[in-house]
Amino acid sequence: MEGEKGYRDTLIWLSFIDYLVNRDVNEDVVFITQNKSDFFKKKNDSVYFHPDLAADLKEKGVKAKVVPFTSLFDFINSRVDRDKHAIDHYKSEEVFEDFIESSSISFLNEMSNFGLANYLENSIFENKVRNILALRVEMLEGLEDSEVISTRSLGGGDIYVSYSYNLRRVFIEIDIQEIDYAMNKYELDKIFYDIEISSGVATLECLIRPYFEVSFIYNDKDEELKNFEVANLRIRR
Repeated sequence: MEGEKGYRDTLIWLSFIDYLVNRDVNEDVVFITQNKSDFFKKKNDSVYFHPDLAADLKEKGVKAKVVPFTSLFDFINSRVDRDKHAIDHYKSEEVFEDFIESSSISFLNEMSNFGLANYLENSIFENKVRNILALRVEMLEGLEDSEVISTRSLGGGDIYVSYSYNLRRVFIEIDIQEIDYAMNKYELDKIFYDIEISSGVATLECLIRPYFEVSFIYNDKDEELKNFEVANLRIRR
C-alpha cells in the first residue's frame, strides 16, 4: 500500500483490527472492499487475505473469523437469504431502465487506464498508452437480457437489488497523442476499427457490447434508485 491511498487503507485495516480486539469479537465478521490488489489474493474463485494481513489478524489475537468479500454484490448473493418477492420482477425493467442505462454509461465514461486494460482485455492502456486525453461513450442501443438475480428487503422501503444485463450497442471514442498511436499502431489497429488523426491527436473508435452484473438500492415507496455498484463487467467487441 503506497502513498495517500495506502495510508488511508492502512488506517482502515488497523482500526478494523482494533475494533475486533477491543470488543473481543468472537464470531464471523465480513470485510468488504473493492480494493482487491492491496487487501486480497485470489485463486480460482476463492478470495483470501494478503499474507501480511492474515498475519496481522493472527499476531493481534483476533478471535473472530474474518471473511473477505470484494463487493457488496458478492456478499449479498452468497451470504444473505434472498427475498424473491421483494419487487415485481416483471415490472422491474421499466422501473430500472433509465437509471441502469445512465449509470452504466457514467461508469464507462469514468474508466481509468487500468479499467480499459482490464475490460478490453489488452494491457496496452496500462503499460504503453498511459496518457488518455479524453474518453467518450455513447449508447446506441440500450438494455437487453435484463434479469433480477436477487433482492433483499432492507427496511424503510429500501430493497437491495442485484441485476444482470447488457447494453446492445455502445460507441466508444478514446483520444490519445498521435505519437502514442504511431508507436503502438499495430496493437491499436487490432482493437479499434477506425482511427482519425488531427492536430496531434489520434481518436480511436470502436463498438462494444458490455455485459454487467450490478447492485443498487431501490425504494419502492418513493421509487428512488441509488448506490449503483458494478460487481462484474465483460466487454465484447
